[in-house]
Amino acid sequence: MKLRITEAVLAEAYRAKVCRERMEELAESIRKSVKERHSLPKMRIRLAEYGNDTELMLTAVSALRKDKEAPSARDRDFRAWMLMLCRSREHEVICYMCNELTDAWERKYRTREMLALCDVLHTLKGHARTNEMTNRVCDYFFRERRNKLFGKTFRIEEKDMAYAESRLPELDKAVFRMTVNHYSHRTFVAEELAGLCGMGYSLMRRKFKTYYGMGPSEWLRRERIRRIEEDMEYRVELPLKEVAERNAFGSASNFADFCQKQTGMSPCELKAIGYEKWEKRRMDFWNQ
Repeated sequence: MKLRITEAVLAEAYRAKVCRERMEELAESIRKSVKERHSLPKMRIRLAEYGNDTELMLTAVSALRKDKEAPSARDRDFRAWMLMLCRSREHEVICYMCNELTDAWERKYRTREMLALCDVLHTLKGHARTNEMTNRVCDYFFRERRNKLFGKTFRIEEKDMAYAESRLPELDKAVFRMTVNHYSHRTFVAEELAGLCGMGYSLMRRKFKTYYGMGPSEWLRRERIRRIEEDMEYRVELPLKEVAERNAFGSASNFADFCQKQTGMSPCELKAIGYEKWEKRRMDFWNQ
């Protein structure tokens, strides 16, 4: 069985005359894991001791830097090596993974490799120093999700973006918050917001509880109050009627009832407080 990455690393160990016996053990473990088609969690347990070996991992990085062909998802031993390199705590290994390997995959839009890293990072969660790698992978998919959301050109298929979000909670949280903020200006009704975000209400409610610590209706209520107060403070030239319309109130009485119930003040009182803040901010600026 040809394992290109393993053979290149093993050759480097022989050439440099370092950790040869240990590297042979590692190569044999990788061959068995690939042959027996181990899952990533099982592979993590089997290869953990090798991934923690500083000399082995530095030798592997040295070999990969010299190899003309960079590691690829096409290589049968790709996931095994990514699993070990990503779990390393060595600064040089982390720099190689983030600034050389992952950077090249990002620029060339090598989504297969980035998706494989999603699986690896998901498997290593809580077991290794993976913050740097997680940030790089999340950035890759988040940028494409943002481009799609704002109608710009994007190069990653929806199914791949969705899969990455399912594997990395950090990415899912960032994407969800961005999507909610993007569409929350169009409605203050939770069910309508779920439809705009392209998900069912029950799923959106679970995500709100997880990422905001409250339900969507409560968040929208607070967001409505925040926008009203913002209009009163930063857009003092707006009449109350226009503030009410900007915040989706059908009548002045509904607007007044909402303000009184949620803030304990009438719209006029809120506008007076907002004007005082605006005036103070202006005077502070001129008195600098």
